[in-house]
Amino acid sequence: MTDLNYRVKSLYKVPFFQASNELELTPKVVSQLIEKHRTYQTRYDLLFDYYIGKHAIQNRPMEASKPNNKLIDNFAEYITNVKTGYFMGNPVRYTMKDEKMLETIREILDYNDEQDNNSELAKLMSIFGHAFELVYIDSDAKIRFKYISPKQMFIVYGFDIEETPLGAVRYYTVGFGEDAVTYAELYLPHKIVYLHGKSEQDFIVDKEVEHQFGDVPVIEYTNNDERLGDFENVITLIDAYEMVMADSVNEIQYFNDAYLVIRNLLMTDKEDIQDMKNNRIIQLDENGEAEWLIKNINDTHVQNVLDRIQTDIHRFSKTPNLTDENFASNLSGVAIRFKLWGLEQDAINKERKFKRGLQRRFELISNFLNKVYKIPFNWLDLKVIFTRNIPTNILEQSQVVANLNGIVSRQTLLSILPFVDDPLDEIRLLEEEDAKQLDQLGFTNNGMTNPINEKEEDEEEDETGDE
Repeated sequence: MTDLNYRVKSLYKVPFFQASNELELTPKVVSQLIEKHRTYQTRYDLLFDYYIGKHAIQNRPMEASKPNNKLIDNFAEYITNVKTGYFMGNPVRYTMKDEKMLETIREILDYNDEQDNNSELAKLMSIFGHAFELVYIDSDAKIRFKYISPKQMFIVYGFDIEETPLGAVRYYTVGFGEDAVTYAELYLPHKIVYLHGKSEQDFIVDKEVEHQFGDVPVIEYTNNDERLGDFENVITLIDAYEMVMADSVNEIQYFNDAYLVIRNLLMTDKEDIQDMKNNRIIQLDENGEAEWLIKNINDTHVQNVLDRIQTDIHRFSKTPNLTDENFASNLSGVAIRFKLWGLEQDAINKERKFKRGLQRRFELISNFLNKVYKIPFNWLDLKVIFTRNIPTNILEQSQVVANLNGIVSRQTLLSILPFVDDPLDEIRLLEEEDAKQLDQLGFTNNGMTNPINEKEEDEEEDETGDE
């Protein structure tokens, strides 16, 4: 099994490019960086193959006379789907004091299908360890942003302590062999440079287009500081698990192909043996014996090995085994969180990294709105709220809200409830309901009697006075 997955040596090698300033990003340098980035494609291909179920066991050689079952237990897909679902299964929420401005931002987010975009970013982060997002202006002059795989893009950072982005490159190849041409887009703080060229040749500039984002309009979302995928450190364990599983199934197939050993058979020619098979009768002499020649299988040992490997996969990937019967019991919210403690710690780290990317996204949007449309949007006023996609005990949460009533704000209380997507909108609905009820009772919002009723009473008093 050691030689099967030779690509394992490419793991943990993540591209990271730096330069002194953006002026160094000449067409020649861009061409060299792309060729360097291509050397990391082996790792990206390996990680993606494991996610979609193309594992090393499928290339396992075996003698033609022996069974060669190739079983896939796709722990990689399971780990990514569980972690992504837990972290980004519920949409990210945003709050802002300026409700009118918040509505403008929501229109931009809805136009970009932000929920799906965020989910895909989280999935790419889980698989590859990082992902990119490009902010641009579409043909309708509207702000757009789109997730991009790290297989197609990279960022060049500065050597300063903040590692300021100097430029970003997105590239793709059209054609095959000697006719293949690589097209590249170089995103700089104030312009986009479009280039093309062939392998190992200096690129040619096609055109340059200015943009109004005020900075490099590309964001890198990292899974962690090391930019490692969620199942990258357990790929060898997955290979071992699938090898043991395949061998155990092969052993069963060996058992099905067992030989019948017969000693002192009275019938010896082919016709006698065929007659024995048809009549299900074996005629032996007084010292005759018949038995199956099989290999004893230590299934207990095999199962112990599988259980241990599976436990290590879940432990080192920090992914709970949701098929564990302990999750089927009626647990309290605290008990569930305790069982998901490792997953939660990983999600907290993901949240920090993802929030940083979202803030960068809104900073670019703010730059554009302020400069082009003169809309005074300050991205620092926008609050980002993440909600874990976890089974919740609504009764427990409602009790928490009731106990905290009068201690914290209504907005904070409503944000605790998982079924309330927008606390501010919920508060507005409550105020409208209160106003409607007061109106039906003949009172205004300030607690005074309805002015119409007061006028009617004044008219009645005037008539009585006249009499």
